[in-house]
Amino acid sequence: MDIKALIDPEGGLVDRRIFADREIYELERERLFARCWLYLGHECEIPRSRSFYAVTRTANCART
Repeated sequence: MDIKALIDPEGGLVDRRIFADREIYELERERLFARCWLYLGHECEIPRSRSFYAVTRTANCART
């Protein structure tokens, strides 16, 4: 699958298959999450159950 063909950076468009395709999901699991833990924050930073936590990183991975 040509994943780059599913993204239009100039138009700001992403094909919806990016979010639902099983093959892409498996690639993400392998390439992003299988190598190591990805620390985002501590549980005390999430106020209650079912809350979400957004993190922004700089180019050198520092939290902003």
